[in-house]
Amino acid sequence: MFDRQDDAWHGFASESVWATNLGKGLFKMENSLFFAKGVSFEDIVETQLIDGRNTFVKTITRSGHSTYRIVTVANCIPEAFERFWRPLQNAGCLFESGDFGFVLYSVDVPANADISLVYALLEEGERNGIWDFEEAHFGHSVI
Repeated sequence: MFDRQDDAWHGFASESVWATNLGKGLFKMENSLFFAKGVSFEDIVETQLIDGRNTFVKTITRSGHSTYRIVTVANCIPEAFERFWRPLQNAGCLFESGDFGFVLYSVDVPANADISLVYALLEEGERNGIWDFEEAHFGHSVI
């Protein structure tokens, strides 16, 4: 469980995620988060049992993945989204989507993906009025 952060724009008090229990309060993240920042798919996190919930404390091991969030513009048609999403998919990105009164996409960028290309593609979608995006966690190594 991730409790809402102070700068949260979405209004949700907490977020639950899929994770594999590694024992001793450690969990491996098994999905991309929609609202929490600073954590990505396959990171290993430490939790503390609070009110019967395993609640996030800190990240122990980074996976090298990055996470971005996309919200499509109000008049975006599915074909337009697909046309701009396809290059991101070809770059290795995957997404999960959820309807929270607005459709939100949590985009996983694998550690081996070209993060500069991915960011440029996200900017292209925004420039063309397809979506707005934000960085939830930058986990890539940049040399």
